[in-house]
Amino acid sequence: MKLIDQKGRVLGLINVIDLSVILVLISFLSVVFLGYKVMQRQQKIDDTNKAMIRQQEIDGKKWVLIQIKLSELDPEFSKVILKGDTEKDSSGKTIGELVAIASSSPSKVWVIVDNKMLSAIDHPLRKDIIVDANILCTKRDGSLYYKDSSVKIGNTIQFTTDLYHFSGLITGLKFDDKR
Repeated sequence: MKLIDQKGRVLGLINVIDLSVILVLISFLSVVFLGYKVMQRQQKIDDTNKAMIRQQEIDGKKWVLIQIKLSELDPEFSKVILKGDTEKDSSGKTIGELVAIASSSPSKVWVIVDNKMLSAIDHPLRKDIIVDANILCTKRDGSLYYKDSSVKIGNTIQFTTDLYHFSGLITGLKFDDKR
């Protein structure tokens, strides 16, 4: 028995052109179905995120991802700061978390070279560290506040854990809709 007979039928049952049309139609419907499922799943994720954001806004609080620059830290102190460190309020609820150590580099020191020129060199011990932190902010008067301090680029922020306390400069911020 031949695969395609003299009349152009596959295995003597269906025309080659008809079979091709059926296969293309089945493929197209499969792609449409899978696309629908992906879009439906994305819609559920979006709805969940929107509900979380609405809840945060109802509570009057919003998570904000900020970048903090810590300058001229002693080497011992710079080793203590770790990703995952948290700050808690008086009731034990997390209000801040270090989510990443973005960079760590030697602090710069200005020195006089040849009695006439200033030059910046790396400090042999002190470090400048940039950390990313999620903080829970309260919205008041159109501005965000963290522990009664305004959250704006250029302002300082205080962060306290069970192990340490630091004050740093806010160098970046964005709203974190993932929490």
